[in-house]
Amino acid sequence: MNEVTILLVEDSYADQRLTREALTESDRGTQLQVVKDGCEAIDYIWRRGKYAFLPHPDLIILDLNLPKKSGHEVLAEMRENPFLRNIPVVIFTSSMSPGEKAEMQKLNANFYIIKPDSLEKFFAVIKAIEDFTIKYAENPQYLQELSETLRQSAA
Repeated sequence: MNEVTILLVEDSYADQRLTREALTESDRGTQLQVVKDGCEAIDYIWRRGKYAFLPHPDLIILDLNLPKKSGHEVLAEMRENPFLRNIPVVIFTSSMSPGEKAEMQKLNANFYIIKPDSLEKFFAVIKAIEDFTIKYAENPQYLQELSETLRQSAA
């Protein structure tokens, strides 16, 4: 298994810390890179400036309500570019707005997850995202297979 890199785009220091702790607890070697606003996220994804030599993310966990550039704008910019559109993106937000979820689906977010209200559930979600990232890094077809399975189970 190769080491995987997750980019967390999150302005909440508490959520950054909890995500880091969840991944440290799982002890699977996942590298977490953290940026705190949408502009930094775009710089990281394009590997500009101080992000030039950091690893390419295998998956992005993206909050929607960010300073400078919103998560909506980050995702829209990514999906417009053929070099970036295949990076899996997990929207991880406290917003329960059906309209927002529909908008993220139109922008081809891979997953839309409401932030859990308990520490135990938060850790479980982060570990599930890590599991997905590891499986996806080993087999890029995994995302397509999972999407098909989820679509069939919803029908």
